[in-house]
Amino acid sequence: MKLLVKAPEIPGVVAEYHGELIVRLVGKLLGGSSLPDWMDPQLAASIYYAFYLPIPILDAEVGKGESSLKEAIIRAVVEDAGFWRVKPKTVVDRVTSLVASASLLERVIRSLPKDGGKSGMGGEAEASDMVRRAVSAALQQAEKDAETAKRIESLISNSMIGNTSELAFEDVLESMLNLARKTDVSRVLEKLEGIKMPALFARKTSRFTKGWIEGVELGGNLERVHPSQLALPDEAFYLLYAESRLLLYRRVFTSYEGPLYVLLDKSGSMSGSKIDWARAVAIALFQAALRERRPFYVRFFDAMPHSLLSIRGRPKPRSVVELLEYLGTVKAGGGTDITRALAAAASDIEGRRVKKASEVVLITDGEDKLSESIVSEILSRARMNLHTVMIGGDNKSLKTVSASYMRVAKLSGGELLRVVDMVGKTSRGARRGKP
Repeated sequence: MKLLVKAPEIPGVVAEYHGELIVRLVGKLLGGSSLPDWMDPQLAASIYYAFYLPIPILDAEVGKGESSLKEAIIRAVVEDAGFWRVKPKTVVDRVTSLVASASLLERVIRSLPKDGGKSGMGGEAEASDMVRRAVSAALQQAEKDAETAKRIESLISNSMIGNTSELAFEDVLESMLNLARKTDVSRVLEKLEGIKMPALFARKTSRFTKGWIEGVELGGNLERVHPSQLALPDEAFYLLYAESRLLLYRRVFTSYEGPLYVLLDKSGSMSGSKIDWARAVAIALFQAALRERRPFYVRFFDAMPHSLLSIRGRPKPRSVVELLEYLGTVKAGGGTDITRALAAAASDIEGRRVKKASEVVLITDGEDKLSESIVSEILSRARMNLHTVMIGGDNKSLKTVSASYMRVAKLSGGELLRVVDMVGKTSRGARRGKP
């Protein structure tokens, strides 16, 4: 395949693969509508490498034997100022380059007649001007899509360190693009921008000769001997060995406390910035939990508990995308019944739908009356530690029964980190009723 931009070191089969991938993605975004003749893998791959390469340069042969419309589109892209605003998000990034290319081409196709505007127009110059306007408008939207897709990609990668590759993203490209166009998802991800999640829970370690290296110690176990001891003279080595004073690696086995369960209030009083911030907290807790290989569960509730979403073990990109879809599509509305939500969590744990969970995080504005005795019984029966995050409110009954309790007035990134830190510090050895 001959590209319309200079990419001499890219094999033709690789370029064709990317082009066909984008063509299929554009077809899905258009709902299966037929594509115009000029929308082919050559143009798609050329647009992709224009986004991907640091400095795309049009091939000198463009316009010689190529479709004049394809030439007009690729020229309009690389010569538009909006294209260079998108570049920092796509350069040498395969995923966002694919997303930006598909987003751009889909919108150009929707803007142009199938012949590119030649019929019924005043000539080639006017048709070219129509192409430039269509490309310029499409680039503005592609920039927004690429920015949110970059955040989604970062979230997935951070949640799956050492467990994924760029190829794994191909199955979720369409979902990523659709998510990028949801304003709720964009707002939530903006709140997480630049925030580095700390370790969530204290780890429990035990001595294990085959475990992770944690430091050094003295002893006589030759399996763990430090290399520096092998450089000692034989007499010194055997003396230290006999006295169990050799320098050894200290090895430990690390275990964690089990899953994390989040209950998220979506009642009418949580509308606006409250629900957005609560979603951001849920994602932050998800990131922290998955970094320590803890399964994660989240359930919305209002007057009734809603469906439970679970992410276990080592998640794939599809699982993370499903979490974002779940969090981003639910709208605030309805009444509030915290007791019923806690009972649903307890039922999940007792019925082993959620295995070994003991930490339950409740995110709410607390606008509900509840019986302390009933809630205490629910928590005790299921052996749940309740961590309550109050958004702009206060509830004395919840404060009494919670292992930890935090009131949040300013919905900021700093407060978000305080929530994660609070849950982590009190997750082990916490006693209900003593916040």
